[in-house]
Amino acid sequence: MSSAKRKTKANDIDKEIGAKLSVMRRLNGMSQSELGEKLDLTFQQIQKYESGKNRISSSTLIRICNIFQVTPNSFASGLDDNIDESFNILANDEILNLVRECQTLPKNQLQAVIKFLRGIKK
Repeated sequence: MSSAKRKTKANDIDKEIGAKLSVMRRLNGMSQSELGEKLDLTFQQIQKYESGKNRISSSTLIRICNIFQVTPNSFASGLDDNIDESFNILANDEILNLVRECQTLPKNQLQAVIKFLRGIKK
């Protein structure tokens, strides 16, 4: 495999991990500045991580996982599939806002929302 091909593949992985970081951060209602503060980094560094311009070191990834209470597998899942479709869907701000709001609903209300959404699709 040529070095150019390896670099492209690694860059794709960095972009996907960055996209997952962005979704997790936004799902938790956190700004880039707030995450940066928790990691003792600037919001610009968080932007670079999320865009895939800078790679996230393993120690920083572990710290991020601790903040969001997830495992490193949350970032690794789907990497072999090139793009994890669920994260592409959640990149849509309206859907992300809907998911965030639904997380706070009691189970019976959440079930009512799901029933409503299924009804309007028809």
